[in-house]
Amino acid sequence: MDKNLNENQDKKRHVRHPDWRLISSFGYVFGLLFLIIGIYVYLYYKTTWIGQLGLAFQPYQNYAIPILIIGIALLIIGFIAENRDRKKIKSVKNNNRQQT
Repeated sequence: MDKNLNENQDKKRHVRHPDWRLISSFGYVFGLLFLIIGIYVYLYYKTTWIGQLGLAFQPYQNYAIPILIIGIALLIIGFIAENRDRKKIKSVKNNNRQQT
């Protein structure tokens, strides 16, 4: 009975933590995407012609700052999730070394 219990505990320790990796990947991908979109929205301008005079205005610049903040927050979430995954993998490796 004890042998089966120990084997099940060993199996649990060997499980990689794909949830943290998935969260980290989403954080990095969507964070970078939001940063690119935010920069594009901030720099986008539209020119209208009124008579001989061309006027340029930036219609979406009000949305740029919140998009950039969301992008930075997602990158931070990705970084934190990646560090958690690394800590869990290190703790599993350390526990396996101590048991052998």
